Amino acid sequence: MNQEEILRKAMQIKGREHQKGMLMEELGELMSALNKLDRGRDSVDHIAEELADVLIMLEEWMLELDCVSDVYRWHNIKLLRLAERLGLAEPSE
Repeated sequence: MNQEEILRKAMQIKGREHQKGMLMEELGELMSALNKLDRGRDSVDHIAEELADVLIMLEEWMLELDCVSDVYRWHNIKLLRLAERLGLAEPSE
């Protein structure tokens, strides 16, 4: 079973409402870990684990909503905007 099949199966078995709650829970855990890291009470490895959890949930939702290409299109647009704000790229028109 490949990654996409696993992600789709998770959404199918657990359901949208449950997985929506799981996404919010994972985002909260990441926020908490980042706050603890700022106070020296967490590790980069734990942050990496929480980021992986969030990434899995985001990938599930991208597949569920059939918006993978839209997400990456917006990702590229926003990266370009960030580069422009940082003076790393010429402003686009």
